[in-house]
Amino acid sequence: MKNTELQNEQNFENTLTNSEKKFENTLTNSRANQTNSNDNSSNFGIEIGDIFDLSELYLTQKFTQPPSRFSAASLIKKLEEEGIGRPSTYASIITTLVDRGYSEMNKNIMIPTTLGLRINQILTDNFEQITSSNLTAQMEENLDQISQGNKNYNETLGEFWTPFKSLVESKSLELTGRKDDYRTTETDELCPKCGSEMTLKIGRFGEYFQCQSVKEHQFAKNYKEYEIALGEAYQKFQTQTFGLKCEVCSKDLIIRVAKSSLKPYIACPDYKVGNKHTVMEVNYGKCPECEKNGRNGLLVSKRPRFGKSIIACNLPPKECGFIQKSEVKSEIEN
Repeated sequence: MKNTELQNEQNFENTLTNSEKKFENTLTNSRANQTNSNDNSSNFGIEIGDIFDLSELYLTQKFTQPPSRFSAASLIKKLEEEGIGRPSTYASIITTLVDRGYSEMNKNIMIPTTLGLRINQILTDNFEQITSSNLTAQMEENLDQISQGNKNYNETLGEFWTPFKSLVESKSLELTGRKDDYRTTETDELCPKCGSEMTLKIGRFGEYFQCQSVKEHQFAKNYKEYEIALGEAYQKFQTQTFGLKCEVCSKDLIIRVAKSSLKPYIACPDYKVGNKHTVMEVNYGKCPECEKNGRNGLLVSKRPRFGKSIIACNLPPKECGFIQKSEVKSEIEN
């Protein structure tokens, strides 16, 4: 240990000595140049042995920043640079990524979902050939050559399909035994029922938490927001359930909240997607436009084809197309 410390001190002294020699040589050369130019003053007024005062000391630490996330426009530009797709297919590519839940749009920025990241990991780990941008660009070129009569259709597709089919068949068996590697993510969340650690899993209907100790303890990914939304919906819409009973089992209807969208609705306690127990929407009061014209329209939450939910009249658009503008504005801002 002492030998190492002595060696480090000697190396440090040698470094200082070399630095002093370099600095002295720099001053000597500078003075020689000044002498040749008939200038008797020293360079910058610095002499050997001068003592300097430290006025300020700056300590700066910088980290490498990740590349910016794609917007729809920047992704299309990247596709053009890589030679992937055609102008007629760019819109469908963006739509597919969003509709299938691989990516979400947040203020025009495309953010990959956990499902999208897992699908990407599976493909890049096991199907490097088809995830390469060169393959897509080359396939576009081959299709152009086929259309021009320079290549044979069956031969060209056969060159791709035969090895690809063999790869899929071999990887399918392998991935079946490793599916939990891609479906499960360790978290620091604790089970609300027993306090054990939970893992985040991807199921048929989306992501959910599962307790590692008791497998039956399962919770939606947004279970904390769900509890808050359920409490708020109960306070706001509970009066709308008074006197309502299920048409199948005659149980009193209750306020429920969708686990994915957190949208409130009225339903039988035994209602599940696909059965015949009673389910209906909550309303946000009478439609002001219908009140003026003697109609019985109510304000309900609607999901347009594009964009977030809005509050609008429940009557068909031909009878009343009223949309609550204040609600639309708040939804857009959020």
